[in-house]
Amino acid sequence: MIKNILIIGSGELGSRHLQAISKANIKINIEVVDPSNESIEIASKRFEEIPKNININSIKFYNKIDDIFDKLDLVIVSTSSNVRSKVIKELLKKKKVKNIILEKVLFQTIEEYHEISELFNSLKIKCWVNHPRRMFPFYEKLRDTLSNSNEIHMSVQGGNWGLACNGLHYIDIFLFLINSNNISLNSSNLNNQILESKRRGYIEVTGSIIGRSNKNTLSLTSINSYTPSIITINSEHIYLIINESSGEISISTKNDGWEFKNYSEKIVFYQSELSNVFIENILMNGKCKLTTYENSILSHIEFIKSILNQMNKNSNVQQTVCKIT
Repeated sequence: MIKNILIIGSGELGSRHLQAISKANIKINIEVVDPSNESIEIASKRFEEIPKNININSIKFYNKIDDIFDKLDLVIVSTSSNVRSKVIKELLKKKKVKNIILEKVLFQTIEEYHEISELFNSLKIKCWVNHPRRMFPFYEKLRDTLSNSNEIHMSVQGGNWGLACNGLHYIDIFLFLINSNNISLNSSNLNNQILESKRRGYIEVTGSIIGRSNKNTLSLTSINSYTPSIITINSEHIYLIINESSGEISISTKNDGWEFKNYSEKIVFYQSELSNVFIENILMNGKCKLTTYENSILSHIEFIKSILNQMNKNSNVQQTVCKIT
């Protein structure tokens, strides 16, 4: 049976999802919705860059949700966070959906998390959040290596890496490594100044956010000038220094007398290499390696609260909308 797949939002990330699912090994119909003709044109061109696949039964581009299939096996929502809740509600009011993939930051207000959770539960929709590091072989192997650790400490340090925009990706992989869904965050070490994001209408922050989950800790630090981002992870029996972008890893272990050894490995995989994998897993097996919506909203809400606390420190009006994407 041919599966119906929809991508909502065909911008930079949405078009990469399209490139990936265009390589699918199962029979699919693809539909893409975006109000912007310019974005649709970009996505269409990127689709043409992929070698033709006999498994693609059809592909169509639309400006409105009304025009798409009434029944959808999987939907990828890659809109901006400020409209995502509205788009989901419109979609589910008009169409029947089985599975959904969402991008972070999921939503900008606490209320939206609970509203969408109730909506998914009432319609029995399965949903996952696209934190792709869970799919990277490097982190899958590292999780096994750390499985016997009593406590794990992770830090991400660098400059201009987008703490507000990207922090949740690191929180998620930390929770993956420690096999937990719960974390408490302390934002008291964030800098007071709220910055304009590179994306118009959104904010960014610098300084540090500290997380704790049982005995395990996470430190996220970004300064307001560029430096490379370095991840360090240590437990009582291993210490790693990781440069994701270059794939360079330094590792020392208790068993080897804490002597550092250096090696290289591909760590980061592009979205155009991943989306076909998770759609096949979901449509064939009903599951994938991404974190579920219900597990992810715990860290999302904690993160949103942390940023809002910082925004409200120097504001006469209490903000309830966290303008991050």
